[in-house]
Amino acid sequence: PMAPARFNPKSIENVLFAKPFHLDYFSVGLIANGKRLISSFETKLTTGLDGYKGGADRVDLDASVANATLSGYAALGQRISAFADERSGQLLDLHRTLFFATIGVIVLVALFIFRPMSKAILRKTHELVDARNSMAFIAVHDGLTGLHNRTFLTDHFDTLIKGAHRRRERLAVIQLDLDRFKQINDTLGHAAGDYVLVVTAQRMRDSCRASDLCARLGGDEFVMILNGAGGTEDINMLARRILEQINEPITFQGTTILPGASAGIAVYPVDADNAADLLVHADLALYSAKKLGGGNFSFFSEDLRRELDYRKQLEQDIRSAIADKTFEVYFQPQVSLTSGKISGIEALVRWKHAERGMISPGEFIPVAEKCGFMPDIGRIVITKA
Repeated sequence: PMAPARFNPKSIENVLFAKPFHLDYFSVGLIANGKRLISSFETKLTTGLDGYKGGADRVDLDASVANATLSGYAALGQRISAFADERSGQLLDLHRTLFFATIGVIVLVALFIFRPMSKAILRKTHELVDARNSMAFIAVHDGLTGLHNRTFLTDHFDTLIKGAHRRRERLAVIQLDLDRFKQINDTLGHAAGDYVLVVTAQRMRDSCRASDLCARLGGDEFVMILNGAGGTEDINMLARRILEQINEPITFQGTTILPGASAGIAVYPVDADNAADLLVHADLALYSAKKLGGGNFSFFSEDLRRELDYRKQLEQDIRSAIADKTFEVYFQPQVSLTSGKISGIEALVRWKHAERGMISPGEFIPVAEKCGFMPDIGRIVITKA
């Protein structure tokens, strides 16, 4: 093991008195114990130690060392404080400069990069929202008139019926059709026809309440569903007022157009309790109103129900006649009135029903046209001719 270190008083002498400025750099611990250390070894000091003597000068030496040490530390403290203040001021100025420079950079970046970017993002977001809203609108609205379309009517009709059932109210379904729409298209063009449809739709909106529903089924066919329609007389007055407003003249490019409209009415729950049957019954009532000459409206009735059953049966029989090719062709000569000679012939289609005998073309042709059977009947006529 290493021998314990021996304390050498000479080292104390060198530290304390060899160079006076050493006293300025003693630690606080040495200052606190310095007087005791000097007192412990002052008897060993001689007058040759840099002018300091032991014995009689003991008190002066201790006081001098203590005062010199305290003065040195006071000066050192002042210098350190001054240096610290100077450095802290410099650091504070530096931090302040860096802070405001950073803020400036952030502002510049925000102005020249993020602001245009945020504007672009906001613009694109608005465009996407507008496109989504436009697509949602187009999905359930008619592109020409802005009314609800058949899809919306199909999706919401049952909801309206459930609401009327819950409130124990009547629901009136009014199906409208323009009487002279084909004539307007043929004589004035499709632009005039479109304008008439737009004006008719606007008049329908103006004549119905916020709780009512207006829809365009297609072509010149429209539907109005009146919530809380009341009794028959109330529905009668509403239908008359609506038709009077729709039938008012329309001016298009200096030309006065009389559109004319007819309507068929079916009432929930009197005529039917579901959407499909209500629309069918209203359409049948519309057909009855048109037979009265146009510009009128008609309610669905039991007579019309029997006629509906007959039309359904007739439709089925026509389908069977097409499959069996039971339609007959008759040829009729065409005679010139000036010369009295035959100028040609025309082919007439006739239908001999297995149970009812010969059925007039005026009876089955309208049904065949409405059901889309005419191309099949035409092919049979051409084949047999």
